[in-house]
Amino acid sequence: ARCPLPLELSVSATTRAPRTGESDGRDYYFLSQAEFASRRLADEFLECKEVFGRGDWYGTLRSVVGSGLDRGKWVILEIDVQGALSVLQECE
Repeated sequence: ARCPLPLELSVSATTRAPRTGESDGRDYYFLSQAEFASRRLADEFLECKEVFGRGDWYGTLRSVVGSGLDRGKWVILEIDVQGALSVLQECE
């Protein structure tokens, strides 16, 4: 709150079920497996991976990042190493 930079945390999408106290659009965008797969095929993710070997997917929607950038924000991605590598490859 005290940082003078226009920072904004990106909200990731996931196929896992919400945990107690989590809400859609604040903690994650909770998507069904089918919706996530459809969005993957439509290239709507900046990065996405199936992680932890449980069949759940996590990813960063291009629209979320783009919306923040359009508003002049510095968008912070909260992603794992595999996701970061994907984003770096995307930017090449």
